[in-house]
Amino acid sequence: MQFFPMAIAQPPAVQTPITNNSQIPPEDWLQQGREAYQNGQYAKAVEYWLNAANFYQKDKLNLALVWNYLSLAYQQLNHFDEAKNAISTSLNLLAANQNTNATAQRQQILARSLTTSARLELANGQAENALDSLKKAEAIYKEIGDMQGVIGSQINQAQALQALGRYRRALQTLNQVEETLKKAETFNTQLDPLIKATKLYSLGNTLQVVGDLEHSWCVFQDSLVVAERLENSQLVGDIYLSLGNTARAFGKRLEDLQGLNSKQKLPLTIPENCQKPPQEDTALGFYQQAGEWYKKVAETESFSDSTRLKAQLNYLNILVSVLSTEAWKDKWQNYLAEADKLWPNIYKTINILPASRQEVYARINLVRNLGLLKVKSGFNQSWSEIENLLQKAIAHARNLEDPKAKTYSLGTYGWLYEQQKNYGEAQKFTEQALSLANEIKAPDIKYQWEWQLGRIYAARENLKDAIAAYEKALETINVVRKGLVGIPLDLTGINSDIQFYFRDNVEPIYREAVDLVLRSENPDLEKARQLVDDLQVAELENYLQCIFPNPEVQQVKVDTVDPQAAVIYTIILNNSLEVILKLPGKDNIYHYSTKIPKIQLETTLAELRGLLASSTRSAKLRFLSQQVYDWVIREGEEKYLANSSVNTLVFVLDGALRDIPMSILDDGKRYLVEKYAITLSPSLKLLEPKPLERKKLNVLLAGVSEERVIDKRTFKAVANVPDELNAITFKALTNVPDELNAIQSIVSSRGKLLNDDFIQNNLKKEIESIPFTVIHIATHGNFSSNPDNTYILLWNELFKVKDFDRLLRTANQNQFNNIELLVLSACETATGDKRATLGLAGVAVRAGAGSTLATLWSVNDTSTTVFMSEFYRQLTTDRKATKAEVLRRTQIKLLNSDVYNLPYYWAPFVLLGNWL
Repeated sequence: MQFFPMAIAQPPAVQTPITNNSQIPPEDWLQQGREAYQNGQYAKAVEYWLNAANFYQKDKLNLALVWNYLSLAYQQLNHFDEAKNAISTSLNLLAANQNTNATAQRQQILARSLTTSARLELANGQAENALDSLKKAEAIYKEIGDMQGVIGSQINQAQALQALGRYRRALQTLNQVEETLKKAETFNTQLDPLIKATKLYSLGNTLQVVGDLEHSWCVFQDSLVVAERLENSQLVGDIYLSLGNTARAFGKRLEDLQGLNSKQKLPLTIPENCQKPPQEDTALGFYQQAGEWYKKVAETESFSDSTRLKAQLNYLNILVSVLSTEAWKDKWQNYLAEADKLWPNIYKTINILPASRQEVYARINLVRNLGLLKVKSGFNQSWSEIENLLQKAIAHARNLEDPKAKTYSLGTYGWLYEQQKNYGEAQKFTEQALSLANEIKAPDIKYQWEWQLGRIYAARENLKDAIAAYEKALETINVVRKGLVGIPLDLTGINSDIQFYFRDNVEPIYREAVDLVLRSENPDLEKARQLVDDLQVAELENYLQCIFPNPEVQQVKVDTVDPQAAVIYTIILNNSLEVILKLPGKDNIYHYSTKIPKIQLETTLAELRGLLASSTRSAKLRFLSQQVYDWVIREGEEKYLANSSVNTLVFVLDGALRDIPMSILDDGKRYLVEKYAITLSPSLKLLEPKPLERKKLNVLLAGVSEERVIDKRTFKAVANVPDELNAITFKALTNVPDELNAIQSIVSSRGKLLNDDFIQNNLKKEIESIPFTVIHIATHGNFSSNPDNTYILLWNELFKVKDFDRLLRTANQNQFNNIELLVLSACETATGDKRATLGLAGVAVRAGAGSTLATLWSVNDTSTTVFMSEFYRQLTTDRKATKAEVLRRTQIKLLNSDVYNLPYYWAPFVLLGNWL
């Protein structure tokens, strides 16, 4: 995470070196330290600044400034004790000089030192202290009229708020910065255009880190307009590079959530006055767009060598991504030729750079890309030539006395040997890298070498040590995630654009760990079950950009709440589907597996999902549902469930299996719902099962029945939108009034919000005034792998999942209110989106309700009225029946009817969460 502004904003002009050290004035030591710091030579910067400190012993203000600089350099070297002592010295010197005549100078240095202190506090997980320090710095900058410092402090506060998980406040702070920056008339006297462009550029980078990519894209464009007007080629190049990084992040978001082959469009909400990315909004389209930006920077001679090098490396990484992906095989020849032409230019540029951390990271980046090219596409460069590049990186890291650069170099050496299957040497270098990462207390680096060590042990068939290494890697990465949840963190250190993405950096560790446990001679099935559950929690936390408080403390022991419920965990590996079945009673845990390629499994599930959403009768549907039954549950039912007293199945599903209602699995004679009550759980660690209080049952009814037009740019309802591409039309749900009236005739309902009454304020007032146990919402909604495209339709707006807790959790803030069941009627999961049900799970968790009943696809609203009437009738008739059993009876009622017996009508309804 980069703070802005740095105490050293830009590298000063290079001065003529002075060879006689005794004659070097302290200002020159200070200057040389700045230059070394900006060039990534942090140990050298420490040396220069310590010399300056010796000369400044009587000049307490400049001495305080030097100790502030030293703290920054020590932080870069991960010498946190020295960094803490340095900044304490700086602040103590300033405190002792409160009465100095140089008030403005003292205040300026104090604000810088407070910013450095905040940076150190944030690195040590003390985000509240960091926020306090930054607020003090902002107040000082305001006092001395330093607008640049004020804005920089606000940007830094947004980063501290992100680390605290206060995303709304962080975004509000960033919006405040942008508004301040855009007051052009006042800036003419307070900020010159270059400072304004630089600040906008910094703001864009921060917004990108938060994940607000659309907003970031616009801010970079605003910055570019000013920078081009000033003809500042360096800043223009940096902005071009950041626009490429944003396009790449768009693509990475789609790949992370939906997969590389997805045709699902990313719903951009870029403001009207901001130019949209020109390429089609799919993962491949955005990667191609990023490549165009990188090429533009790489081929422009007026940009600095370091900026062009970053662009070249990023472009090479895009090419390697293509060459590593079967989906793009038809493009391999062109991209391989491009890579073959590009890498010698990168090598040439690296060799003209002075030795520095950035130079070492660039070498490592190039080595990794060339290694992947060789493994994936038969690249003709020899391993020894690639190794020579890395040896220089190691030598330079040692000479720089830079432990971060050194651990990355050694770890990459281990990785290089791993690619060559020389596991003895791979282990040796990886252990050295891990030892150094431990020494400098760098968990963001440490987890990578623990993971790598686990892979090496596994390749050597040492499964015991491999599993232990994977467990350590997961422990370490959870420390990192809890500290910086939701922020795409630079974990590689190779450059700031290869970031922390869940699909690349977290998910594979869990899946590989489960695979290792299940491959063991006597597999620890309880450990495997916990890993599967932990993966589901981590995936949902990543989706919602939050960390659930101590989920391990909330682990549900199903036996204690329902002795007739069994839990079925699934996990999809590259070549198999693994199932773990937990029956009531101690040690009743079993495992079975189906050997099937992941692509075949996902293709079958996608075909079945498409047939289910059709009201046409199909023999293929029954065939596919039997096939999935064979994969998921046949062995478990025939061997274990058949002789048990289990009547409820709790499914913790993985990947594309979440898109299939388990009720339709078919044994050849009966659907699964005809034998068991069924519920889904995002994770048993997120459940608090308890029976629904039927005596206190009170339902709030709400819905929208009329056609609505929503402007996608504002998410607000409008009469019409001139550009139809920017509008979403939601068709009328004419049966919604009948549905709500039918429910009202069955259960106690003291509130109903229909059409123009169904707005945020009215809903909150109702929830706050009456202790509703059930909230029933009949309206359009969408569940998607993209939180920005997961919403429900209110009368006057779309309400996103990210804000859902604000809409409904109000009830949980009142001890007399307890929403036990949220019913979402007429909502659906996004078609073709293999992780769409993450949105459904996200709604369930954000709502704070014990259970959520929702639909996986849009259902005929006449049949929905019949379904909901029967559901509430069953709910009130048999007070001992669980919610899962009530759902089962309702589905069977429709299944046995003459009109609604197709799965299309009864199968989409799924229960998430508490089934009691």
